[in-house]
Amino acid sequence: MVPVRLAVPTASPLLVLVSGAPGAGKTTLAHSMSQALSFPLLSKDTIRQIMLDAFKIQSWEQSKTISVPTFLIYYGVIACLLDVGISVIADCNFHCGVSEHDLRPLTAKAHTCLLHCKTTHQISTRRFIERSRQPDRRNASMDAERLAQIESGGFEVSLSVYDEPMRLDVPTLIVDTISGYAPDTDTIWDFIRSTSSA
Repeated sequence: MVPVRLAVPTASPLLVLVSGAPGAGKTTLAHSMSQALSFPLLSKDTIRQIMLDAFKIQSWEQSKTISVPTFLIYYGVIACLLDVGISVIADCNFHCGVSEHDLRPLTAKAHTCLLHCKTTHQISTRRFIERSRQPDRRNASMDAERLAQIESGGFEVSLSVYDEPMRLDVPTLIVDTISGYAPDTDTIWDFIRSTSSA
């Protein structure tokens, strides 16, 4: 598989939105696409981590105070790149019925497609637990709070807000990540390329 390299400034940049629940595999897929297509990857969690470090946030409750500024920076950086013709892969746990308002101005700047990663709530939970136990995992104290939420049964309820893809008027592909990717990566690349040439 040799995807077409598209990461050059252009009058019609491409915005690839990658959504899904925590543990759905969206970041892994986004990294793979970034490497294959030579697009910059902007992950909301990367900006969030910078904010957590800058403001020395130590708890899940404290982290709520940086949620709005994190998203403002995230969307602002995407807009700046699109404005100069740079295509972008944007990885985030976008919320159906909420995130559309902020994304529509961005979709107006670029050819846009949406990849929505889906798996079962049980697999999402298992992946989250495995990730939280990695030795190089940062902000372990917040993971402990989320693990307590899992034990109480609240985590699975919170995952339900990610079940459906956003309602944007853009080409949308559902990617099942239970075991690998379905459709496969070749089909995903073809889908992205078809969006860029639309």
